[in-house]
Amino acid sequence: MKISTLILLSFAFAISSCVSKKKFVNEQARVKTLQNDSTGTHTNLNTCNLKVADLEAEAEKLKNAMLNLSNSSQATIENSKMTIEEQAKRLKDLQNLIQSQKDILNKLKKTVADALINFKPDELSVELKDGRLYVSLQEKLLFKSGSAVVDPKGKEALQKLASVLNVTKDISVMIEGHTDNVPISGKYEDNW
Repeated sequence: MKISTLILLSFAFAISSCVSKKKFVNEQARVKTLQNDSTGTHTNLNTCNLKVADLEAEAEKLKNAMLNLSNSSQATIENSKMTIEEQAKRLKDLQNLIQSQKDILNKLKKTVADALINFKPDELSVELKDGRLYVSLQEKLLFKSGSAVVDPKGKEALQKLASVLNVTKDISVMIEGHTDNVPISGKYEDNW
């Protein structure tokens, strides 16, 4: 009886653990589908990992490019600052030079005006204009109308002006004159 119970139990166990052939085929197909899905998923995962690696490499390149651009921009800014500083220094130097020239001209004007102080304002004038010193001697101080002879008072003014100009260095002198239309008597044909 023991054997028959054992056989009976084995047979019951075998019957209860068996599945129908249809179920078995369906499960095998499902396993095959899952294996195919797993293979496709692994392939997609590998493709994605390659893309991630490519994107990380590209991101690193962009990061390096941005760092280089930033360094280049910083260097350009530093150079611009130096250039601006150099230009500011040059501007200050030029302003100092201009002021120095103005001071020299003002000193020369004062010296000329002091030398010619004994003359009336309607006989001569001393003025600064456009960075130049103008000394204008009026006709009545230099010549009588119709004459080419310099008046003694005009000679005195010219001598005082010449004495100032002779001791002043690094200046250029330009002399201009004009005449009237009254004919000159004596050795000259005309007023020219």
